[in-house]
Amino acid sequence: MKTEDKYHKDWLLKKDSALSEEVSTSLDVYLKEHPQQLVEWKILDAQIDVLNTVDFTFSDGFEFKVMDQWNIEKEQLFNQSSKVILYAGIAAAVLLMINLCVTQNSLSLDALFGIVDMNADNTSFLFYID
Repeated sequence: MKTEDKYHKDWLLKKDSALSEEVSTSLDVYLKEHPQQLVEWKILDAQIDVLNTVDFTFSDGFEFKVMDQWNIEKEQLFNQSSKVILYAGIAAAVLLMINLCVTQNSLSLDALFGIVDMNADNTSFLFYID
């Protein structure tokens, strides 16, 4: 059993005489059973014809105004996401500094570089990686 959409497609094809006789007969039977459907299809067809004949014109500079507005909205979006990334990076850096100071048991600049306990015996960088 065909759906309403299939019959609608058949009706559109019938207007172009591109329908077989069997399908055309089936369509005629459907339309006799559903006369309101034909009215709706004709209204839709008229609306499509109106849309096809309308010539849309825009004022001078319309494209530039639209593009400017789009660029402003895009920049605001990028500014907002950049701020989120910036704040997350700052928070991560602060947490890393706090972690270094706590593990070195010192609040000095040497603690941030991880060289609080450095002396002549352990000057190798590999010593601190272990």
